[in-house]
Amino acid sequence: MKNQPNQSPKATEKLIAAAIAAGVSVVILESSKAQRRRHHPLGSTNAAQKVVMLDGVRMSLGQGKEYIKSRAKMPMNPQTGSVDTADNWEAEGHTQQNADLIEVVKNDSGEWEEA
Repeated sequence: MKNQPNQSPKATEKLIAAAIAAGVSVVILESSKAQRRRHHPLGSTNAAQKVVMLDGVRMSLGQGKEYIKSRAKMPMNPQTGSVDTADNWEAEGHTQQNADLIEVVKNDSGEWEEA
């Protein structure tokens, strides 16, 4: 199958901005196989176009969003072990200045570790 140019450049730009903010290395794929159906006797499935390379792995938009979301830094209360977004902590009245919140990220085994 012939390579096609990126079919969603605006969404890719947003994904790149989020990747840079999360500290993930990112490379834009200028062209790749277009979105297509994979047919199989047990059922067919959709294969989305790969548009970016994050930390050396080619990904579609959906895969990239999930990957960046899993690598984002999150505030954690070390006394309770609670992890939540900064917006939710602020809604409860906690900020980095008035609480003992530390930034954590998920490691490859799915556990939180200090960033």
